[in-house]
Amino acid sequence: MALFLWKTAKQASTAARLVNGQIWGHRLAMAALSTDALGDFQRTKLTALFKRYIDLDGNNVMEWDDFQRSLVNSKSLNKWTDDHPKYKRLLQTKKLAWKNIQRRMDENLDGKITIDEWFEGMAAAITGHENIWESPKWLLEWVRHGFEATDRDGDDVINIDDYRTYVQDIFQMTFDVDKNFKTLDTDNDGKITKAQWEALWSDFLFSSDKSKAGNQVAGPLEGAFIMQYV
Repeated sequence: MALFLWKTAKQASTAARLVNGQIWGHRLAMAALSTDALGDFQRTKLTALFKRYIDLDGNNVMEWDDFQRSLVNSKSLNKWTDDHPKYKRLLQTKKLAWKNIQRRMDENLDGKITIDEWFEGMAAAITGHENIWESPKWLLEWVRHGFEATDRDGDDVINIDDYRTYVQDIFQMTFDVDKNFKTLDTDNDGKITKAQWEALWSDFLFSSDKSKAGNQVAGPLEGAFIMQYV
């Protein structure tokens, strides 16, 4: 009886590996097809996003340590304790964002997401959709979490001070923040609402129109500054 159960379990395990292998091959094939659907301009934007705001230690992979770096910078800047409600909320948001991304992009389950895996995951989320609101739920949630992280004072809008702190102090970018904010502030009222933020990111992720203001939401895409990322 024990031998029968062992053989049955072994057969089931072998079958599962075969099925998983077929699924794995299918996923890789689909990823390759969807990656090809990305235009050169989308690749430039996604590369800039990966290098500027995700791979913070510059080791060419995304991992939990990168999310922790921005979290530590935010905690230090705001002088939060571990028990501060905003710190706990941001920690929860970062963990959820990493979990969502890792589950969809970490193909070999090594806790690291390469730039190629990043392209594949983002292509799968973008391809076949017109905008951010039609995309998979996790992508829209990620954009909304970004709004919460940038809205430092919690007044439901992003002003120039929020944006400057987020870009310069937390992510240590060196581009002209004031100039870039004016580009993003499409109605020139000095603030960016949640709806405007989502629209900007929708253009950044989905549009191939180089005139869209949203192309600048991760920073300038022209001149010498962008050349270090492409």
